[in-house]
Amino acid sequence: MVAVPSMLAFFTVRQHEQRKHYDAQAERMRMQAENDQLRAALDAAREETERIGRQLHDGVGHYVTLLSTELHLIREYPEEFNPEVAAKLCEDIKLIREEIRNTSHNYAGHNFKMFGLVKAIQKEIERVRKTSNLTVELAVNKYHEGSLTHKNTEHLYYIFLESVQNVQKHAGASHLKVSLSGQGQNVVLTVSDDGCGFQPEHTNGMGLNNIRFRSILSEGTAVVEASPGKGTTVTINLPKYA
Repeated sequence: MVAVPSMLAFFTVRQHEQRKHYDAQAERMRMQAENDQLRAALDAAREETERIGRQLHDGVGHYVTLLSTELHLIREYPEEFNPEVAAKLCEDIKLIREEIRNTSHNYAGHNFKMFGLVKAIQKEIERVRKTSNLTVELAVNKYHEGSLTHKNTEHLYYIFLESVQNVQKHAGASHLKVSLSGQGQNVVLTVSDDGCGFQPEHTNGMGLNNIRFRSILSEGTAVVEASPGKGTTVTINLPKYA
């Protein structure tokens, strides 16, 4: 009879220890998940900061350098200053202002946050149509807001922005097609142009790296199809949230 209480006490202590072990293991897993999320967020923030830095360097920095050179020449050769030179200076200042506005616009991502993904894409396409010679088509099929997590929706929006900017800066295209659709358990974004194309296997540009990095963070895939003289197509597949 004495053995029964002893056995009960033993099993009670053992269950308590096992519960503490499981609780500790669950807490470690929770902390690991939080650390992974924080690491991903920090990586995304660092990548975004680097992207803005590159955009400032490649865009604003380029035009500021040109403007500085032109002003230096005017100072050295004031007799050469004429209405044509003045018009060129005004055009450079306009380009600088536009680059700053675009950088601020893209960094804030306010359209995406205010209106959702489809409306944000529509607004950006409207801006591209007004500020470039590109003819842009947009097709949305079976996509519903909420199909992606908030973070993955944000990643997809910035992938779209990066893709369009790459077309504007490098492709020399006249036509741009954007498609957003729900396909089975995936959301698919396609951005294609009729520009100069390139060889993806020989290119390791930061723009493409940004696109690939964001697709990895979203547990999706990024496929770039291009060849010289035949345009470029970027296809992004992200898993649906619901």
